[in-house]
Amino acid sequence: MEFLLGLFLALLLWRDSRFQRVCLALLLIPVTVTPIVVGLVFRALLASGVGGALLLITAFMAVGSLKAPELSTVGLTYVVKSVLGTFLGDTLLVCVTIAIFVCCLANQTGAVRMIFAMARDNGFPGSHRLARISERDKTPVVPVVSVAVIAVLVLLFNIRQPQVFLVVTSTTVVLALIAYVLVVGPFALLRIRGKWVHTEKGYFSLGRAGLAVSIAAFIWGVGMIVNIAWPRRAIYNPVAPFRWWLQWGGILFPAICLTIAFLVYWFVQRHKIGILAEHATDAPPADTEIVGVE
Repeated sequence: MEFLLGLFLALLLWRDSRFQRVCLALLLIPVTVTPIVVGLVFRALLASGVGGALLLITAFMAVGSLKAPELSTVGLTYVVKSVLGTFLGDTLLVCVTIAIFVCCLANQTGAVRMIFAMARDNGFPGSHRLARISERDKTPVVPVVSVAVIAVLVLLFNIRQPQVFLVVTSTTVVLALIAYVLVVGPFALLRIRGKWVHTEKGYFSLGRAGLAVSIAAFIWGVGMIVNIAWPRRAIYNPVAPFRWWLQWGGILFPAICLTIAFLVYWFVQRHKIGILAEHATDAPPADTEIVGVE
């Protein structure tokens, strides 16, 4: 269901020629964001949100008992098989597996791009190796292999302790929200202090609503971090064996990651940040235009 719904929404958006041109514009010149781009992004977010909400509502309406213990351990898999039966349930779950596999590939690809981008700016120890492009494959091989190895290690650690997967999936959301808050927070603070520099004409701006939107976004981000990271056994360790580090995983894992990142930055990379010489290039002219983009 998720796979088919996502495919339908993607095709619905992609058939829009404006959406295609906007994607091209964002790939080539990310700073030239116009109201039409924001409108399309909000439309995509709204479609995803409505689709997800309908999926959850349908699942809760279809399940035999809302008090079934399988809802907290197996989740939608239990709902699908209990309602549709073994054959149809397994068939649909195969589609879901394909969708999850594609999402995992997209996430790993995003991680590779992020590692390469940060290494290009000398943000990691050994950035020269991480940012090196293979002459034969024209690909940053080391980031690709590193992300794959890390993913395999997580799966190996998950053997005979499947609840580790719950911790990993939840804490990755927490880390993403922390990165979001670290951007939105200073942005809101600058606006409160009146130090925000208005953008030039031709660029999208929130105008007077910018302060309220940034404060609301910051409060929402902090609230979501607290909500997801709160050490609840029902979320992080619902079944035996019960481990204290699993229940507190939503706090421990992000805290460990952020501490290591801070120590590496402060004591190793703080005075080394800057584009590597082999990747330095002249900035494109400001009046660059993209053919076909409105």
